[in-house]
Order: sequence, then C-alpha cells, then structure tokens
Amino acid sequence: MGFFNRFRELPLGNSELESVQENLHYLLNAREGYGSVIRDYGIGNYYAQPDTIHAVRALLREVLDDIARYEPRLKVLSLETKGRDSNMKLHLELIGLIGGARYLFKLSFDQIYNHFSVDSAHDLRTME
Repeated sequence: MGFFNRFRELPLGNSELESVQENLHYLLNAREGYGSVIRDYGIGNYYAQPDTIHAVRALLREVLDDIARYEPRLKVLSLETKGRDSNMKLHLELIGLIGGARYLFKLSFDQIYNHFSVDSAHDLRTME
C-alpha cells in the first residue's frame, strides 16, 4: 500500500499519528505470505495454535513483532487484551510512543472475519 499512497491526495490535517494508525490498519490486516513481496509481512501464525489461549498469545506476539519490524515510528510500551464482546471481537489496548509522546490505541480483532480495526488513538497527555 505504501507505493500507491504516494500518489493519493492527503487530507488536510494529516499527521504522523494518523499515518501510523493507517499503517497499523494495513499491517495488522495483511496475511503473512499474501499481498506483499515481503514473506513475513502481516499476521497469520496464530492459526496453527491448538486452543484459544495459545492463539491469543501468538496473535499478541505477532502484533508486537510486526510493529517493531514494520512501523518503526511506534515504540510499543504495552499491549493488553481487554476481553471479548458478544460479537466475538477481542479488544486490545496498545500504549506506545510516537515522537516522544505517549498514545493509547484501542484495537479490536474480529475473530470470525480475522480483521483488525484501529478504533481510536488518544494522546495520553490530554487524558491525564
């Protein structure tokens, strides 16, 4: 997606935070081995786990590894699960640094459709 994004019209007010959010959306929804010439780009190893607990652990590990590898602007400080809702969505909270500022990202993972949403990102300085 990065190549095509060079040619699109950027909306006014586009910030580094919005760019990181957008990149997280693409990265977390890419399937490993598909859609990129980079073999390990994306998420996918959690499928091979024998049960839910191991699958969630593997998913969190993959998220952390992929962010460290492919989104260097975001330094992850913590990633926690916040439970599931009735629609089988796993909710996650990620706290990370972008340009020295701490941000809280609220993520959700639809276990039925294997789809991540980056629901919101908040500057923690404004929330204190």
